[in-house]
Parts: sequence; structure tokens; C-alpha cells
Amino acid sequence: MLLNFAVLGDTVYVPTVAKTEAGFYQTIEPVAVVKLSDAQGLINVLKAMLLKGNPIIPTPKPVGRATSPILKYAPIKSLSKFDKEAAYWQISEKEGIYEFGPLKKRTDRGWEEDSKKIRKVPPDRTLDDVVKQVVKLVQASST
Repeated sequence: MLLNFAVLGDTVYVPTVAKTEAGFYQTIEPVAVVKLSDAQGLINVLKAMLLKGNPIIPTPKPVGRATSPILKYAPIKSLSKFDKEAAYWQISEKEGIYEFGPLKKRTDRGWEEDSKKIRKVPPDRTLDDVVKQVVKLVQASST
């Protein structure tokens, strides 16, 4: 399970993350939009997306220019400008173990885990505990 989301100002954009038949992940519609200051709303959105899981989609054909479904909802319509101003986060789950943290910009392009900032959640924690920890950290990091 993988979930990525972006924070721009006081707005959090949480796209659906699909897994392609080729095995890579891609953000797709629908995209949930919630205010960062709305802790309970953000908890509800993240929990719902995690419970929904990653739908499997056909592998898309390569496109000439990268885009993101988030731009449909954001005040910034350029992906490069959005990437410069937004903070990206990731939550992953494997065999009941959750990890979360901010993503960092790769040197070639795109985003990757910031291994120094990834937090692992003990396996005895509930999904509610995990999501509350994520929201608390994201809110603290954005002030």
C-alpha cells in the first residue's frame, strides 16, 4: 500500500495512487482536497484513502509531458512551479508495518523517500494511531 499527498500552504491534495499492471505507481483521480488546519478532516481523508488501497490500472502509454491530477484543484497550474512550492509526503504499509515521512526532490527529477526522516510505526498501532501521527507531523512541519 502506498499513499502520496502534497501540501501547498494550508491545503492538502490527496490523489488516489494506483498501481499499474507493470508494477509502478501513478496518481489518478479522484483527488481529495482538505485544509491542513482541519485535522479531523485530514485524518478522515487519509484513513479513507488508505482503506481504499491502490487500485490496479492498465499500464499507460508514455506521454510527452508529465502532469498531475492535483493541478486540476490547485491554484498553481504548472507542475514545475507546484513542485517548487509544495511539500510531498508518503505513507506506506507492508505486512502491517506503516512508515511515513516527507519526500525529497531527486536530482534527475521526481521525488523519493527522505530516508533520514522516515518514521516507522510499531506493528501494534491501529490505522487511526498511524493517521493521527501523520497529521500531527505534517501540521508541525508546515508551521
